[in-house]
Amino acid sequence: MKIKKGLLILGMAVFSMLSANQNSKKYDTRKMYELYFKTIDRITHYYVDSIQEGELIEKSLERLVNALDPFSEFMTPEESKDFQIHTSGAFGGIGIQIGLRDNYLTVIAPIDGTPAKKVGLMAGDRIIEINGESTKGWKLTQAVKVLRGDPGTKVKIKVLRKGVDKPLEFEITRAIIKIKSVPFYTILKDGIGYVRFTEFMHNSSLQLRDALLELKNKGAKKYILDLRSNPGGLLQEAVKTASLFLEHGKVVVSTRGRIPSSVEVDTSINMGDDFIDAPVLLLVDRGTASASEIVSGALQDWDRGIIVGDTTFGKGSVQRLFPLDYGYLLKMTIAKYYTPSGRCIHRSKWEGILREDSDTGKKSLKFYTLNLKRPVYSAGGISPDIYVAPDTMGSVMARLFSKSAFFNFAVDYKVKHGSIPEDFEITDEMVKEFKDYLKKNDIKIKNYEFKENLNLIKRAIGTNLAEVYFGEEGRYRYLVAHDPIVKKGAAILSRINSIKDIRNYLKSLQKHNEK
Repeated sequence: MKIKKGLLILGMAVFSMLSANQNSKKYDTRKMYELYFKTIDRITHYYVDSIQEGELIEKSLERLVNALDPFSEFMTPEESKDFQIHTSGAFGGIGIQIGLRDNYLTVIAPIDGTPAKKVGLMAGDRIIEINGESTKGWKLTQAVKVLRGDPGTKVKIKVLRKGVDKPLEFEITRAIIKIKSVPFYTILKDGIGYVRFTEFMHNSSLQLRDALLELKNKGAKKYILDLRSNPGGLLQEAVKTASLFLEHGKVVVSTRGRIPSSVEVDTSINMGDDFIDAPVLLLVDRGTASASEIVSGALQDWDRGIIVGDTTFGKGSVQRLFPLDYGYLLKMTIAKYYTPSGRCIHRSKWEGILREDSDTGKKSLKFYTLNLKRPVYSAGGISPDIYVAPDTMGSVMARLFSKSAFFNFAVDYKVKHGSIPEDFEITDEMVKEFKDYLKKNDIKIKNYEFKENLNLIKRAIGTNLAEVYFGEEGRYRYLVAHDPIVKKGAAILSRINSIKDIRNYLKSLQKHNEK
């Protein structure tokens, strides 16, 4: 049986892409083509079971592209159709950005206000099962297809979480996912404006500018931009966002690939001068990815803002879609993002001057910021100027969230007690009522587990009460008021009134780190 002409063309096209990267002394392209098709011929003629040549080549192409990196993908006509449908329009889902990390389906970020966030999924969670089926070997498109569904339907997932011994199980009800780029902003004390920024979509930078202007008109003179769990989005929106705080013509990001057309440099544009001189502090975490890493890296490299939180995700690669014959689709990484100082955002290989971390033995890159010439290190992602350990949500909290214990308690509490003041605090009596609720609903948690997680439990009770009583804005208001990382950022920014103050502060950090 002859190999189908279309699949033969596909095989040769993709193999030529691979062979171009191989050492010419070890691999001869013509010989490898001959070897490949001779192997296909032997399998189809002599393998113990009957095999379709086309199916065999299709599978080999999938494996070939998957071997390139976690974000490149070879899609069949059916997968290509699903991909194009799912990237346009509104669909029911659980509200997470996912990627492949070390060949595991990994949560990049749960999106604010979505079912995934409410049940307690966290950045870095590895999804090992969906609806009882192992996800080993799954492609991203396969996972997306299964996780999406009609609003109101449920999906069960099992995850591995760093620091938790046993897998965590969640049952999540799908909903229509509506994302606001700027869902909340407010003024804190000392003239500090706070803005929650969740994703870089079309016109997100204009929404951010409008929020900042409103805060400025209300007396804000410096700003906290919260990029935690922001999975990124459009490159040009990242450039425009950075341009709000940078002078015109400053390098924001560059993309570099093997082909000339993939090499580009994006510089800041004119977005007005309202915030060019305003002090800014960025909050980041392991769910901060892609476009939000571009903004963080640009402001850090220009010594323009202070980065506080955890090291970011490290999703700094550019993918392009290549339509192929017969309905097949190739999504392939063609370039990587680099910060103005030259750091590669993507977590992959290292280039440049290396240092070895004395605590971990892990090698990381050394570069220098563009104004103060501070050393900045990166092995992928953006390392904060000030590291703040994130909350660790273990199996106890996951169990409570998965059973909707906090939300259901808040609903019952409102029915029982009626109104509460907007500036309420969680009292010992409220905690006792929550304990009674758990016992009544047969949600078992040991006393020592409750004590170990008391601060997280109180914050979760307060957040859900605020949402039930005062809606989405109430939830954000409570979160900001009780978030230790926001408090840390506000304490730093309260002593800073100019860009000069920012740079003096960064200099003092450098001196401290050198001791």
